[in-house]
Amino acid sequence: MARMMKSLMCNRKAVSSVVGCLLLITIAVVAGSFFYAYSSGKLTSISAGQSVGGLGTTNVIVEAYNWQSNGNLTFVLRDVGANPFNVTGVLFEAKSLSFTATCSHGYTMMPTESCTIKTQTAILTSGVVYNIDVESQSAAFEFRLTFGTFGVPIGE
Repeated sequence: MARMMKSLMCNRKAVSSVVGCLLLITIAVVAGSFFYAYSSGKLTSISAGQSVGGLGTTNVIVEAYNWQSNGNLTFVLRDVGANPFNVTGVLFEAKSLSFTATCSHGYTMMPTESCTIKTQTAILTSGVVYNIDVESQSAAFEFRLTFGTFGVPIGE
């Protein structure tokens, strides 16, 4: 009987060790996943564009925008990468929009230059965040913009 009690107590300790080991492994995997997401740019701020399938030296940010209650959206993009960025498309919630771009080289931004984009979206709810994608031949950038105004005022 004493021997059986001793074997049961040993098994209890082994179960606790196994559970503790699994818990530590789980914590390490979750921490590693967050570190990977952060270092690869999957956790971005609202105004920083996330490249989707683009080249590593292309990067575009939204400097300011004005989204009016009638759906008119004007935003300023800046090329902060090393390569020129040619705007070929603007999407709102994955639907293509017609747009006009005012850049120093037609629809192309050279590195450090900015470009003003004007488009028309649906009439939206104030304070809600929407997805706007800006595309070129080699990259696409996704921005999460809150309906309203951000940054320096932009004239219409």
